[in-house]
Amino acid sequence: MKSVFAFALLLICSLIAAETWIYEKTVVELPMGEADNQLSLRLAPECCEGMDEGMDEGPTSFTIDEDENIYVITRRKDIIKKFDRYGNYICSSEYERNAGGAIRFLGYHDGMIYTMSWGSSNPYIRRYTRDLEFIDCHKVKPGDENLSGLAFLVNPKGELGLITNNNPQNVRLSLMELVNGQYALRNTNLFDFEYAKIDLENAWPTGLGYRFLNFDDNCVFYIENLKGRLMTSELGIATKEGAFIHTNVEFDFSFNHGVNFYDRIHPLISRDGCIYHILITEKSIQFIKWERIRVEQ
Repeated sequence: MKSVFAFALLLICSLIAAETWIYEKTVVELPMGEADNQLSLRLAPECCEGMDEGMDEGPTSFTIDEDENIYVITRRKDIIKKFDRYGNYICSSEYERNAGGAIRFLGYHDGMIYTMSWGSSNPYIRRYTRDLEFIDCHKVKPGDENLSGLAFLVNPKGELGLITNNNPQNVRLSLMELVNGQYALRNTNLFDFEYAKIDLENAWPTGLGYRFLNFDDNCVFYIENLKGRLMTSELGIATKEGAFIHTNVEFDFSFNHGVNFYDRIHPLISRDGCIYHILITEKSIQFIKWERIRVEQ
């Protein structure tokens, strides 16, 4: 009886693994230009420290709230601009002195916008309201964590942290706790339970590696597969049981459209399983959403 059950379970998992989730793509253009209600893109001047000749300045991170309002770092990297889901401008944050270096990336949690400053050796975390009113700024207490290539993430318990390891097989989250005016980071695993191991190389070969993006409320992992010398990437999904699901979602990179950034804009996965991305070209800034419409075997 046990062997029959095991075979049935294996069969179910193999069927799940053979699935492809099909997503419908919609695109909204965000206003592009130098006005206060627009997002700008320009070639970095030679005087800018840390910028190579030929590099561009422009938005490099975004987040959304539960109403799909869009929050984007501007070219200046210390101002955030807010747009509704249709690309209409709503408001901007004010420049804040003595609030750490230029903003590196954004996150949203429990009605507040979180930002982290650019310098990973001396990072600061700022908080803003949804109307982009400044709340406070606190330094991150020095530790052993590698604070490069991070993202804000909320674990299943609703606690906010920073991803310090985005290997899909071993996602590590550093929880944020405000202690004596500084954010202390405490390393944890993302989940209290173990996911079944999946052989990604066999299920989904890559020569460049994988990047964990997020999980949804059904506890499936969303994983990015980097392709073609980092010119594109594609989305795959791993279930808690160890099954792998292909998708038709592919992320284009701004580099393919004449825009050259140090940091690419990473895709965002909401907890309801929708997928968001911003693609910047020389002529447009596109806010892209994928929503699942069917499952194919």
